[in-house]
Amino acid sequence: MIHLQRLEGFYRVAKAGGYARAVREFPYPITQPAVHRQVRLLEQDLGQRLLARTAKDRMSPTPAGRYLYDFCAPFFEELPRVARAVTTGRHARTLRVDAGPQEIRHVLPQWLRRLRTTHPDVRIELTELSRVDAQRLRTGEADLVVEHWPAPPPDVAQRRIGMAYGHWIVPSHLARGSRIQWDELREAPFVGFPAGTSEHDLQLSGLTHAGLSPSCLLSASTVDAILGFVQAGLGYSLVSWPSKEGPRLAGVVSERIRAKEARFAITASWLRGRDGEALVRELLGETRER
Repeated sequence: MIHLQRLEGFYRVAKAGGYARAVREFPYPITQPAVHRQVRLLEQDLGQRLLARTAKDRMSPTPAGRYLYDFCAPFFEELPRVARAVTTGRHARTLRVDAGPQEIRHVLPQWLRRLRTTHPDVRIELTELSRVDAQRLRTGEADLVVEHWPAPPPDVAQRRIGMAYGHWIVPSHLARGSRIQWDELREAPFVGFPAGTSEHDLQLSGLTHAGLSPSCLLSASTVDAILGFVQAGLGYSLVSWPSKEGPRLAGVVSERIRAKEARFAITASWLRGRDGEALVRELLGETRER
């Protein structure tokens, strides 16, 4: 069995090239006789000479010592950095991100490009979510949730990183140029999210506010699917979009709703006090609110 303290004594002497210089470079106070003892005991443990005197005050590794030094040097050289990472909580170099489809497509790419430049050692694991689940943060399945999350539980911290805006989207045959023909919408089918979802409830509120009561309802589970239905001329819809300009698709006319209630914060959310929170906060410094 090799004692770590003895191995460190050998490493310091081999690196410095002598006992006196090694004592000066130790990160803690130690005497030269104590370092001599560390090396001598390690040589006894291994049954091999590890250092040989090559000048009056110069020690060099023997072949066996060189082999051992090449093995242990990376450990001792990396140890201060690892200790700092553990102390500051920045040791979790894999970031597990849950995000909604729109955020993955329109919010995250720019941030991830910057992140790869500034933190190339951080690995990103991205999961598309259909609904926000705080339990995934608590179990460590996710470190960060990027999505509209208006009322997180108390153990979840948030930072706003963008905004989404409500937009009416209609097929071009229900518009005149860039202007929606509202009378045409009264008889047109509406493409909505599945009944019972919070997104569907928001859409119904928007329809009521606009004085629309479509008799024909089509259902789609994602914004992309809804856009596909609208682009195919199957109906109109109301969706949130992470820019004021709204979706830009051939055959689709978009108009932003100006009401304050049609603005939704896109947030980055994480569990308070969790291992790796320092890394999350550091990486969120790379975000810019849209």
